[in-house]
Amino acid sequence: MPIPVAIVGGGPVGLTLGCLLAQAGIDCRVYEARTQRSPHSRAIGIHPPAQRVLESIGLLSTLLAEGVSVSQGQGYYGTDRLGTLALPESVLSIPQTRTEEILETRLKTLNPAAFCVGVTIEDIRTLKADFVIGCDGKSSTVRQQAGIPWEGINYPDTYLMGDFDDDTEFDNEAIICLTRQGLVESFPLPGRKRRWVAWDKGAFQNPTAEHLSELIEPRLARELPTQSCTWTSPFGIERFVATKFVQGNVMLAGDAAHIVSPIGGQGMNLGFLDAATLASALIPIVKHHSDPNSALQFYEAQQKKRAIRAGRQAALNTYLGRPCGPWSPELGFVKLLLSVPPLTRLFARKFTMLDI
Repeated sequence: MPIPVAIVGGGPVGLTLGCLLAQAGIDCRVYEARTQRSPHSRAIGIHPPAQRVLESIGLLSTLLAEGVSVSQGQGYYGTDRLGTLALPESVLSIPQTRTEEILETRLKTLNPAAFCVGVTIEDIRTLKADFVIGCDGKSSTVRQQAGIPWEGINYPDTYLMGDFDDDTEFDNEAIICLTRQGLVESFPLPGRKRRWVAWDKGAFQNPTAEHLSELIEPRLARELPTQSCTWTSPFGIERFVATKFVQGNVMLAGDAAHIVSPIGGQGMNLGFLDAATLASALIPIVKHHSDPNSALQFYEAQQKKRAIRAGRQAALNTYLGRPCGPWSPELGFVKLLLSVPPLTRLFARKFTMLDI
């Protein structure tokens, strides 16, 4: 007998969807290929709308206790401060790996049989379920098996990031710095750690902490404590969206459905909203056998609209992060955003995804 809902992918989106369904009394399975999680986390920021999703499954207080709440950021051009961006609601900084661990524990509490690891592609191809949800990342097997096209572009921008001991004076503030050599971002992490991100030309084949420090030192006149670095990782910029989020009894969510630039930290958060919207659609369908068409059409329309909106904001963030001179229009635009209060408030709402 098929299970009601099979979720392929045990990252933050799949686990959140599993928790939402299990909390509603729906028998579901979350299938994950990995038997161990990566110790390193690309995503760290949980924006206010996503925090509300996690609160609905009883996890926000735990995450807040372990993470760092960021209530404002400082804008710089080189070493010159441009202004303060006060956030209307705090962004929670916590490594994705820890978020996944907390979600996994909650799912197992709600349904001990729900989380299944070591699942292969062949296992996925033979799944028997009333509904199959692909939460299996940008190379989604579910999307490919369903024959759903994937459309978008790769940007020329590349970045290098790493996590270090926090020896700065920034405390719990985020730092965004435009320079002639490209963007530098910095965010606090739990345990007196700090993430540094720098635009680069993609020249490093095997980047090290020293490489990242070499990028940042001439831009901020600051050397990083390289001996404390726990990891470094290069990344490129993409923007893709599936042409369909729903096809028959197959649905897509998270990176399987859309990829936006990570500059601004919207990707994982968009996935949390996918999970909440899709759960709201599936619960009455599975429990009360309501007509699936309108609810699933709403899910697709709502989340596609959000993905497009987030993609535009992320594209702007990426554009502003490129090298710029002291008289560049990009710098002039950022100065305007940080000096005109109505524009500052609008930008703060967009940065925290409160208008999505």
